[in-house]
Amino acid sequence: MKKHTQLTVRKASALLLSLAMGLSLAACGGDASSSAAAGTDATAENAQTEATDTADSGEKVHITYAFWGGEDEAANTQKTLDIFNASQDRIEVEAIPIPWETYMEKLNTMATGGQLPLDCVTYTYEGKPVAYATANNSLVMFYNKDMFDAAGVEYPPTDVANAWTWDEFVDVAKQLTLDSSGLTDDGVQRSLIAGTCAMTTNGAWNIGTCLEEARNEGLNYGVAVLPYMKDKVTICTGGPNVVFSQSKHPEEAMEFIKWYSSEENSWDSLIAKGIWMPITEPYYTDEEMTKKWLENPSYPAYEESKPVLCDYVRDYAVPTSWYYTNNTVDFNALLGSVLGDVWTGKTTAREAIDANYDALVAAHDGMG
Repeated sequence: MKKHTQLTVRKASALLLSLAMGLSLAACGGDASSSAAAGTDATAENAQTEATDTADSGEKVHITYAFWGGEDEAANTQKTLDIFNASQDRIEVEAIPIPWETYMEKLNTMATGGQLPLDCVTYTYEGKPVAYATANNSLVMFYNKDMFDAAGVEYPPTDVANAWTWDEFVDVAKQLTLDSSGLTDDGVQRSLIAGTCAMTTNGAWNIGTCLEEARNEGLNYGVAVLPYMKDKVTICTGGPNVVFSQSKHPEEAMEFIKWYSSEENSWDSLIAKGIWMPITEPYYTDEEMTKKWLENPSYPAYEESKPVLCDYVRDYAVPTSWYYTNNTVDFNALLGSVLGDVWTGKTTAREAIDANYDALVAAHDGMG
């Protein structure tokens, strides 16, 4: 297997946090809420592997691979694992998807039980490697072209040089607003696909988990770069995998992780499908490899996809805070609860923040 430079993070570190985030988070999976708190979708998949059976008797070692993801990702992940299983006579891996709503609780339980990860590679904590990366993902803008056409509004830019400022974004949003009752973005499936919002910010994984199917059913959607306030920026978030220290078969689990971390082994079911983005540099710098990735029917047209999913991510993506800041999951959960009434139009953002300011400051300070 060729070795390539890892693209995904400039600061490649994943913290073993004291609470839920015993592992770094990865963004892929189902429809995570993306309202204005857009990137807080803690959209993430923590992938862990744990060997469960003692199999010294000659039977196959059974390894469970747990991750956060929706039904589509779970099905495609199992297809990838089936390829590995078919190549093996001593290891069998089973995909165990866990709903995001209960995933952090599950991790807390694991951490309390002392299930810390073994040494592995790519992501480090205090100088020690803790995880392999298997996926990359970023936040982008998705929009409904038909709704823009009906309003006579120009499409969002794909070229980061022409990215909207925040004021330009707000102005366009006002032109597209037909409902004055305060209805806001509530995730790709419940907004863009449902036809209640003309544009939404969310993870690129939505291309594979829901947008391809929606396009086949008539949705005319496009992809664009994010608007910006001070700096033009998006996030990148990888897919670290670890083996728990209490695994009964760590060597076999690590063998699977090394296989799973190779892009060619997850290509057909996850990367080409649009659920994952590649993790190695040549897919973002070599035109032939970029076309291999993006010139396929799962994605929008190449001339639209490349500047957003390739160039923008390559040059403007920064690692998400949960890679290196403690307690971001707790802070995001609090922020989400504070802003819940904002998304439904029951209160304004200013009123919600003012009413919960002290709690938010305390939580922020606790992120250390």
